[in-house]
Amino acid sequence: MGFGDPESPQVALGRAGTIHGVKGQEDDAVLIVVPPLGKDKEDDRSDRLIEAWTTGATAGCAPGTPEALRVLYVGVTRARRLVALALSDGHLAAVKSLLTARGIPHRIPQEAGGEQITLPL
Repeated sequence: MGFGDPESPQVALGRAGTIHGVKGQEDDAVLIVVPPLGKDKEDDRSDRLIEAWTTGATAGCAPGTPEALRVLYVGVTRARRLVALALSDGHLAAVKSLLTARGIPHRIPQEAGGEQITLPL
């Protein structure tokens, strides 16, 4: 996959950036990586983010969670056609349940016998 400057006349197959770095821009497809941090690790921000997003329970949530939800929103809304979420296995069920309940078409590759890709973080 090639990466390039979005302002360049040359065609790029893809580009990478932080969510803050692509604010105000759009692309056909967006991949959002939610780091696999969890309760057994010293940082549980990803767990708090997914829990607040999937349950809608933001009142009284931990500091930083409302901002993380806003950042997730900005990332998801950059996509014109496709959003892909790279999630830890522990978050898949909650996100699948949310998407199903809201009637949002989705596919989890490992359920359909597809290949699961592991990203080294």
